[in-house]
Amino acid sequence: MGQFDRFIDRRFAAPPTLTRVVGVGVTIAWIVKAADTGRLEDILVAVFFVVMMLPSAIAPKAYPARLAALDRHPIPNAAFTVVFMTGMLFAMLAEFGLSRRTSILIAIPVGLVVTITSILRQRARIRATR
Repeated sequence: MGQFDRFIDRRFAAPPTLTRVVGVGVTIAWIVKAADTGRLEDILVAVFFVVMMLPSAIAPKAYPARLAALDRHPIPNAAFTVVFMTGMLFAMLAEFGLSRRTSILIAIPVGLVVTITSILRQRARIRATR
């Protein structure tokens, strides 16, 4: 606790309109970049934005409920997590200058570890609530 903590509002949320505009704008920018360059990394990032940001910009209340519903189906949830984490880590590493081969050799094990860890944590949360 600092001296000026009482002056800091920690519950600030961005205005919904700004969130929607940024979500749509960033998504469109990456789609244009992916179409222009045709690189695999740009296409993966554009897909990420289309899947994760565009639906929440279009229907901000319905999309979190859809993602929460995915928790009730462990196999599609795990598949979604593996593909998404591996793809995004690969795109990030390749964007930062690693070769594609090195990037994929790092991304696959990390994607699997993240998925297995999330499954184990979810099971532990379920057991804790019982």
